[in-house]
Amino acid sequence: MAYRKRDDKKFINPYNFVQVDLNKDNTSDGTIMEEQLYSGVLNCKLITKTPIAVPYYDHEDKEIDKHKHYSFFSYDGRLAIPGSTLRGCIRNMYEALTDSCFVTSKDEIITTRTKDAFKPGVLIREEGTDNWVLYKAQRYIFTVKGRDYVEFTSAPVLSVKQEELNKGQFKFGNKVTFLPITKGDPEYVKKNFNRRTNREIRIPVGKYVSRIIEATNVSNPDVKTGYVYIGEKFPVQRGRNGKPDKGKHFESIFWIGDTDEAINRNKVCEFKEDTSEFKGLLESYKIYNDEKVNNKAANNSYYVGFEDAKRSGVIPLWFNEKQDGSIYLSLASIGRYSYKNNMAAMLRSKKACDSRHKVCPACALFGMASNNQGLGSHIRVTEAKLDSAIDSKDALEKSITLRELASPKTSYVPFYIKQNSRNQEILNYDSAGASINGRKMYWHSKAKDYSVREKTKRNATMDLVKPYNTFNFQVYFDKVTQTQLETLLWILTLGENKEDSTLCYKIGHGKPIGLGSSKLVVESMIKRSLEDGYGLEATTEIATDKEHIPTLINEARAKEVLAIVDMKSTENRVVRYPYIENTNPANNGKNSVAAHKWFNENYSLGKTIIDQKWLTIKEIIEGKSYCAYELCDEKRK
Repeated sequence: MAYRKRDDKKFINPYNFVQVDLNKDNTSDGTIMEEQLYSGVLNCKLITKTPIAVPYYDHEDKEIDKHKHYSFFSYDGRLAIPGSTLRGCIRNMYEALTDSCFVTSKDEIITTRTKDAFKPGVLIREEGTDNWVLYKAQRYIFTVKGRDYVEFTSAPVLSVKQEELNKGQFKFGNKVTFLPITKGDPEYVKKNFNRRTNREIRIPVGKYVSRIIEATNVSNPDVKTGYVYIGEKFPVQRGRNGKPDKGKHFESIFWIGDTDEAINRNKVCEFKEDTSEFKGLLESYKIYNDEKVNNKAANNSYYVGFEDAKRSGVIPLWFNEKQDGSIYLSLASIGRYSYKNNMAAMLRSKKACDSRHKVCPACALFGMASNNQGLGSHIRVTEAKLDSAIDSKDALEKSITLRELASPKTSYVPFYIKQNSRNQEILNYDSAGASINGRKMYWHSKAKDYSVREKTKRNATMDLVKPYNTFNFQVYFDKVTQTQLETLLWILTLGENKEDSTLCYKIGHGKPIGLGSSKLVVESMIKRSLEDGYGLEATTEIATDKEHIPTLINEARAKEVLAIVDMKSTENRVVRYPYIENTNPANNGKNSVAAHKWFNENYSLGKTIIDQKWLTIKEIIEGKSYCAYELCDEKRK
C-alpha cells in the first residue's frame, strides 16, 4: 500500500498559532503603578454559540469498562462553569494579545519519537560519583519462548521463557557471561522491501547467543561478558496458523568489550545526572509509565527493571550520535528521546516571569508565583451560573459520547516549529535559530459529528449545555490602572460587546470538534471610589471597538486573534484533524487509515520526495487549507 496527496480534499486544521516575538522584553516592575487606580466589578454573561462541555471531574462520575462518564459542572445546585476555567481562558487571551509570557510553560522537557533506529549502548556510573559513561555496544540476541517463530539458524539459540524475563540472571541491566554462536548462521538479518526503490533491504539485527555460562574458569576465547537488555512487552496477537503470538522474537545482551583497551575504545562520552541528556532519559521513562499519558502503562510493560538498573549503576540503552557530536539517549532502538532544548530555553524572553519586579502585562494584572517571589492578582473571576430563568433540564444534552480527541503534541515539528523558507531540511528544537510557531488557539466550527456510538477507554461520555443558553458571572478588579481596565474590557469582549457578535471564546472540553464557542458580554461596570468618601459609580453602557485597540495590546497580535476568534472565518469550510481518505474497500486495515498515518506521510513526503514539501502550519493571515492523503495501491508519485 502507498499514499498520495489529494488536492481536492481540503480541510482546516482545528488549531493554529498566534505569533509571538520571543526576543522582545515586554516586562516592567509590577509593584509600581503610576496611574490612578480603580477597583470594582464587571457584571458579565456568557452566551453559548455551540454546545459546550465542562465536565464535573470531582463529582460521582461513572466508569464502565474504562470508559468514563461525566456530568456537567454545577455549583450551588445550578449548572455552572468554574471561575478557574473562565479565568484561565481570559488570561490566555490576555497573554496572546499583550505579547506576555507563557506562564504555564516552565522547564518542560520536550520529547519525541525516533525516526531512524538508534545504536545499542551501555551507561555505566563511575563508582562513588554521579558521573555516567556511555559506551558503544554490540547487540547479541536470544529468543523468547512462547512466541510462534521459525528457526533462524541451524545452531541452537538460547531461548528464555517469557515469565523468566526480568527475573534472576535475566533482569534488566544484569551482568552475564555468555557464549555467542560463531558457526553456521551467527547473525539474524531482517529483510524488508523498499517500495520506493523496489529493492530488498537487509538489516542486521544482532548476533545470536548460544548459552549463558558460569563466569569462573572460562578458557574459551569466544566467551563474552555483557549486560541484559529487556525491552517493552508486546501484547498477545494472532500469530502464524491462527495461534496466539505471545510477545517479541528476541531480547538482548549488550557487549562493550572484555579488555580495558577494548572497553576504552568503545567509550563515547560522559554525562552528569543533571545534564539534559540524562534528565531526558528519565523523562522518557516517566512518560512510558504514566497511565495518564500511556494507556498501556497500567500493564507494567515498559522497561521493567530500569529503576533497579539505575540504582545499580548500569543502564543498557540506545543512543544516536550526530555529526556535531551531540548525543541523544533512548530506551528503545526506535523509541522516545528528548531534545536538549527545553521549553523555557525556547521561549527566551517569553518564559514564565519569576520576579515581581520584572513582570509581563498579564502577570502584572493576573499575578504570578515562582520559587523565589510572587505577585498578587488584581483580578477575581466568579463561577458562571446558568441564568435562573432557564430550566437546567432544558439546557442539557445528556450523555453524549464524544469523538476521540487525540493529536500530535509539541513533538510534531512540522507543525509546532517555524520552518525555514527553503523547506529542504526540517528544523527541530535543537536546530540553530529554531523558533516555536506561537500560541496555540482553536478555530471555531459548526459543532456536528462530534458524537459517536462506540464507547472506548480513549473517549468519554459527557453532558453538554446546548447552544443559546446564558450564564452569568462577575469579574472583580482591585487597584488596576485605567489602561489595564480598558485592556481587560476589550479582551473580554474581543472588541465587540454584543450578544450577536461572532467574535467568540472557546470554553471547556472538545474545542477541536466544534464544542465550546461562547460569546462574553460585559453588561455593566461598577467602580468603587474612596477618594471623597466611599462611593459607587455604575455604568451600563460598555462600548468597545475592535478598530480602536488599547495601547497595551499588540496590533499585529490583535489582527491574528480577531481572525481566529471570528466564527465567520470558517463558514462553509471543513474543520477537522488531518486524515486518510480510503477509496478502496479492500484496504480496510484500521491502522492503515488511522490519523497518525497522515502525519507520518506528511513528514516522509517532505523529507524524501523530490519537489514535494511537507505541509506546515501557515500563519493565520496567510491561509488555512490542507490536503488529505489517500490510501492507494499504486506507488506514490
